[in-house]
Amino acid sequence: MICVPRTQANTVTDALRRYDVLREAHQVQTRLLVQLTAADSLRRRQVVTLRSAADSSARATQLLSRRLDVSQQRSQLWQGRARRRGWLVAGLTTVLGSIVYLSLAP
Repeated sequence: MICVPRTQANTVTDALRRYDVLREAHQVQTRLLVQLTAADSLRRRQVVTLRSAADSSARATQLLSRRLDVSQQRSQLWQGRARRRGWLVAGLTTVLGSIVYLSLAP
């Protein structure tokens, strides 16, 4: 057995304790770094997903706006046609009524 002076043994024991503490601290730092990396990756995916959802929403809004514009244009077109038909029917009715009236007159 090797005899080592007590102060030197205490120094070695302290060094080993410090090494264990540093090794454990390094392991904790490594675990934290892994967790932070995973959280950052998740955040980036969420940002991409949110941007994609916002883009889809904007495209859907534009499409609905265009459809509404087309629908309003068609409605105005049909209203114009109905007005013209109304005038045509009223005119024809007046003409036919006059013809019938005149044909029945003595």
